[in-house]
Amino acid sequence: MKIFSILCFVIFLAEARAQSPKEGIVYYDQVQKFKAMMNINGEMTTEEKQKTFPVTLTFNLTESLFQRAEEDEESDNGGMKMKFHRPHRDVYNNFKTLQQKDATEMMGKNYLIEDSLIQKDWKIGAETKVILGYPCQKAVYNDTAKKQNTVAWFTTNIPCPSGPELNVMLPGMILELDENEGKNHFLATKVELKKINAKDLEAPKEGKKIDRAAFMAMVDEQRKKMEKMMRH
Repeated sequence: MKIFSILCFVIFLAEARAQSPKEGIVYYDQVQKFKAMMNINGEMTTEEKQKTFPVTLTFNLTESLFQRAEEDEESDNGGMKMKFHRPHRDVYNNFKTLQQKDATEMMGKNYLIEDSLIQKDWKIGAETKVILGYPCQKAVYNDTAKKQNTVAWFTTNIPCPSGPELNVMLPGMILELDENEGKNHFLATKVELKKINAKDLEAPKEGKKIDRAAFMAMVDEQRKKMEKMMRH
């Protein structure tokens, strides 16, 4: 089944190349919901917050580069200083070699995750809608192990099988993506079709090389530490 899927994907790329070249940049607003520690009337508690960030996805028919800039913010909540740090992230996808390079930061250290493209078991449905003038189809992926539900809206009018973060391998560009009912949401705000220089699609090179399994183990460890801190 996996070999058949890859074969179909290669055929899809060949058909896409036969069409007029399509490349450019997709601009998204990313909305993330998270829990923040708050000082309310002298008592520590947690409160759900959300923030909106601009992110971009540069692409041609065979490559894409998702980019999220680093951002630091400080706010005052009831006399308690809150610092919010959003690490940078560059996710490079090569749809010819089916390889991926994911550069990010955790706890002040830069990492470069090198792995094969994540081929999720997307279920494409009949539901459609229009985003920025592009007809889109709905696709759903359920990860029962991680208890994560992902809904993507993609358009075959942009025949690059890419999308925000690690969400790829649908037969067209993802213009909207939702994880766990709004916990992590991307919506395209602009599609700019233009010639892309090779330097704008360079794979990231900096960071300690690590595979995704080892990196996710570190992420899980840090998450458990944060949850323990919030309980005390």
